[in-house]
Formats: sequence, C-alpha cells, structure tokens
Amino acid sequence: MQVNCLLVRECPTGMVDEESFKHIFSQFFPLGDATNYAHYVFNTMKQKQTGKISFERYVTQMVANES
Repeated sequence: MQVNCLLVRECPTGMVDEESFKHIFSQFFPLGDATNYAHYVFNTMKQKQTGKISFERYVTQMVANES
C-alpha cells in the first residue's frame, strides 16, 4: 500500500519521466543510486516521443520478466 500511495503522490497521471522515476526509486533504496537503474529502464522500455512511461506498463514488464 505504501508503494501505491507514493506513486499516486509522485505521478498522479500514472505517467513518469526518467528523472521522476529515479526520484521515486531512490526513496525505496535510500542508500543506493537509482540513476543507472532508471536509465536502464528508460532505454529498455520503448517510450513514445513524450519521454514518459506508464508505471502500469513498467510493473507489467517486471512481472512478465520474472516468469
């Protein structure tokens, strides 16, 4: 539930850009640097010309990759 509250607060539209994504993940892993991970995600996922991805699509990709 904490994840959902944070996502709604940080990106109420459900769309997130690379910098916002990095900021969100750095809150979950405060001792690490989320820069490389955010860059990897945005280079791996094909975002449209908006430079944003939907968090729903990100979660769907993560679940599919675990299978």
